[in-house]
Amino acid sequence: MLPALRLDNDQKLTVETATTFQDLGSALIGLAAPLAFGVLLIATAVVGIRHGAFPKVWSWITVVIGVVMLVPMISWAGMIFLFPLWVLVMAILLMRAKAPAAVGA
Repeated sequence: MLPALRLDNDQKLTVETATTFQDLGSALIGLAAPLAFGVLLIATAVVGIRHGAFPKVWSWITVVIGVVMLVPMISWAGMIFLFPLWVLVMAILLMRAKAPAAVGA
């Protein structure tokens, strides 16, 4: 959809524009996404460690995965293998968690 907005007057996409969109897509997938996921993981780990929202061991594993996501040369492994596994385990932990008791009850 976005390249269609950049068509020239003849309704054609130039090679330079197509290359630019390809490079931007690669940069977002290869650099920006792992950094964002790394920040998300570390923030989640901080909540787990400070407030006990998640098991401590899982929170520390989350820190390690978050650091892996912040290192550009190995973040691809985190994106492909570790982050999907983390999401799966986190979903299981959240589904199995007991609701906290109501305050004042």
